[in-house]
Amino acid sequence: MTHKEALIKSLVWRIFIAIPFSFVISYIYLDKVYEAIEMTIVANVLVTFLYYAFDILWSRWSDKLFIGR
Repeated sequence: MTHKEALIKSLVWRIFIAIPFSFVISYIYLDKVYEAIEMTIVANVLVTFLYYAFDILWSRWSDKLFIGR
């Protein structure tokens, strides 16, 4: 997986799956729209970068472990 593919995959996941679910869960828990939006943005920006880094590392490790490159 290339860096560009990993970045696109991470962004698609965040925008269409993680952000809506994070907002709903935050809103249910906090019962305040502004705070739920704030928590959702902060958490998802951080986790997007972590997911991207993990995806790149996983791709490198899995190639070495399973393919022997």
